[in-house]
Amino acid sequence: MRVSALKKIFINRDHIFYFALLILAAIWLSVLHWIVNPYKLAIWINASDTGYISVESRCGNQDGIAQKNSLLVVGGYIQYEFLLPKCDVSTIEITNASKHGQHYEISSAAVTYYGKEIRRFLGRKLTLEGEGIYDNDSRPSLVGAAVLAPPLILNATGTKTTETRIEWPRYLPVILLPFIWWFSKKLANGQSFDLKRNGFGGAIAFPAVAAFSLIAVMAVVARTDVSVHPDELTHVASARYYYDHWLKPKIGAPETLDAHKTNAYGVAYLTGTDPVYQLASKFAVATWPIFENDVVALRMFNVVLFGLLVLMALRANDARLALIPLLVTPQAWYIFSYFNGEGLPLFLSTLVMIFFFSFTKFDKPFESRTSLQRIFLLGCLIGGILLSKPNYWTVLGAVALLIIAHGEYLTKENFLLMALGWLFALFGLFLFLDNHIALPVLIRLLPICVGIGLLFFTGVKLTKSVIKRYKLKLIRIKPVTVMLVGLIMVLGLKMADEVWQNPPPFSAERTKVLTEIREITADSKFKPGALDKNVVSKTHQMRAQGIGLNEILLEKTWFKTSITSFFGVYGYLNIWSSKYLSYIQLLLFIAITISVLKSAVQRNVNGAAYSVPISLLVGGITVVAASVGFSWIYDYQPQGKYLLPILPILAGGMLIANQRVKNNTFQWFIIGAFLLSAYSFLMVGIRWIPKQPGIY
Repeated sequence: MRVSALKKIFINRDHIFYFALLILAAIWLSVLHWIVNPYKLAIWINASDTGYISVESRCGNQDGIAQKNSLLVVGGYIQYEFLLPKCDVSTIEITNASKHGQHYEISSAAVTYYGKEIRRFLGRKLTLEGEGIYDNDSRPSLVGAAVLAPPLILNATGTKTTETRIEWPRYLPVILLPFIWWFSKKLANGQSFDLKRNGFGGAIAFPAVAAFSLIAVMAVVARTDVSVHPDELTHVASARYYYDHWLKPKIGAPETLDAHKTNAYGVAYLTGTDPVYQLASKFAVATWPIFENDVVALRMFNVVLFGLLVLMALRANDARLALIPLLVTPQAWYIFSYFNGEGLPLFLSTLVMIFFFSFTKFDKPFESRTSLQRIFLLGCLIGGILLSKPNYWTVLGAVALLIIAHGEYLTKENFLLMALGWLFALFGLFLFLDNHIALPVLIRLLPICVGIGLLFFTGVKLTKSVIKRYKLKLIRIKPVTVMLVGLIMVLGLKMADEVWQNPPPFSAERTKVLTEIREITADSKFKPGALDKNVVSKTHQMRAQGIGLNEILLEKTWFKTSITSFFGVYGYLNIWSSKYLSYIQLLLFIAITISVLKSAVQRNVNGAAYSVPISLLVGGITVVAASVGFSWIYDYQPQGKYLLPILPILAGGMLIANQRVKNNTFQWFIIGAFLLSAYSFLMVGIRWIPKQPGIY
């Protein structure tokens, strides 16, 4: 009794310690928001060589120079940011401070607030800024650029850098208080890390920390003035709207048009339901004084997500096992190193697997307060996935199959029929859509009909099995209800945000509005009406152009490009690892997958043993099919990042296999895959990605 009481006291002391630490961090961050001026002067400089630029700011109510900054600039055409004084700025004078005759041109100058432009003095913004400088130079035009022969004087009258446009970051300790209390409690109550006790699972924590470090390095060193990562500045443009807004804008509102114009497709990600842009934008504003670069701050949102998985891996063996698939391909690391819409659903999908297979025992329903809290959080996580990119919905389908398989809700024969039904329906859909196949329509419809029939038949069997278990009190309604409450709460709040100014998602009205906006903002080759005008791009809407699926998969090497880029391609598919390195990584990944499937069968010694690997395979096939369909029907983009939902599906297999994956051969497969991933990410990705000025 005394030991238990002492343990409780020590846990409380730990809770107080973590709470004090986190609240002090929040206070420090809040103080920075009061002190650091978020107004900056952003200028594009074309420099002939390395030298110095001097920026002198004057205030209208003061005599002389209010602030003077000298900055080292390097040769090339790069954007730089200068601090501004807190006052009513009247003029800004930019001078060539070099002594060796360097030539400098200023093509663009604007004032930003937390990284969001609020006033432009000179030149134009980037063109198609979300598409980078590889296929087209997105930087401002140098035509008409000002040469710094005499100093350049900008009239900044009316620029009040004392005005606070966003108030809430100054009160972070109060805003974050509930989260800090909850998180500090979790840290205090969490299982401590012990390598000896956790064995192989514990050893995984060290590669996880190494991967986190490399991800953070990539986030900091890569350039932010141009989009050196796939569509990054398009994602950034959507997040920037939420810097000073909380609710979704009306689609097509004037202040959102710039986000549509960041790419040739006329697509702005803020028109979707993805919650990442609202969440990451608030994180970026809150942490801006640390990084003083909003793009880096947005990247750090994804870095923190990976860091949370690593933190969990340091404290729970199940989290370590679920993290293993993310450590065996550098493409997963790359997703977490820049700002995009894939990092959050990949994080949520991995968490869903951890929660399902570590916190919930299907034969022992949890009804304690702690367990119900976790189940509620699980419902929230599922809601977040449903709101995110649709290719991650396949993870939820795989989870459902794994639950059915692991809990033996169907006989192995009926489970096999269910899996075959889904695959028949999926195959039949592609067969029906491909007009190049010379078969009658009724024959092409046959696989779909067979698949739907099998799904209906097994669905009835599954429903009867669930009802029977419920009557036998093997299924408790309370945990299911709590999970649904979490799910409905997340979906309900987001749907309310979606429809208060716009038509419902996926409705015909919303599609019509989006089509009208794209007709205005998209490049002529990618407008919705481009196909009818016969000016459509060769890689856009290929099915509608009459291109068969066979050509996509074979003649255009879709499989080769997708699979090799799954193991490490950086930039705009222009920074590749050696093909031999990719092939070795592929072989190791196949070996790891086979080991997991084999271990899952051995662990599940009952009659439904082979249902688990079938679940994993069906989930993986569906992920591949979704990526193929996107490239064929919408736009040809064979990218490995679209196959990443396979990783959390494989994590589910790792958790089911559990202790049986801890053999020496399996360990060497993982260590080898991790080391090759680290080499690719460091020596190829970080080495060749365009870097911030002064970083070589």
